[in-house]
Amino acid sequence: MSSTGFASLLKRHFDLDVDHWLRQPAEAAQEWDALPQQLHRPLLPVLDAVRHLLDAFPKVRAPLDLPGVILLDRPDRYCGDTILTAWLELLDALFPNMQFLATLPQARAHLVPKNYPAMSCLFRRPRQADSPEMALRRGLAGCSAHRR
Repeated sequence: MSSTGFASLLKRHFDLDVDHWLRQPAEAAQEWDALPQQLHRPLLPVLDAVRHLLDAFPKVRAPLDLPGVILLDRPDRYCGDTILTAWLELLDALFPNMQFLATLPQARAHLVPKNYPAMSCLFRRPRQADSPEMALRRGLAGCSAHRR
């Protein structure tokens, strides 16, 4: 994935126009502050994953295309319902050969993109005898996006 590709993904999934990052040197802190505040927390793990791959595989031509596993703990907590679907689609497009394992409460199952046939989720149902607090805790389940 090139920097042009990353810019186009940000445009497609979050309607962010960051093409100017490619034309002129940018001050990272200034550009970060210019992004919408509600995208700061969701973009941090994405940028961190990109950084880790670039650092780990400096001689690989396309490190974002390498296979691997990314673990996501409750992405709904930092994405919120309004952008979780777009965020998951961004991850899927940015890391085409990665497998994502995420924990999500069953109530958020509808936010997992349905248009990817290779993506499936399994959610545990709360036990009948649980208190509401325990049901909420046990309602978390593993969500796995599989690649063929």
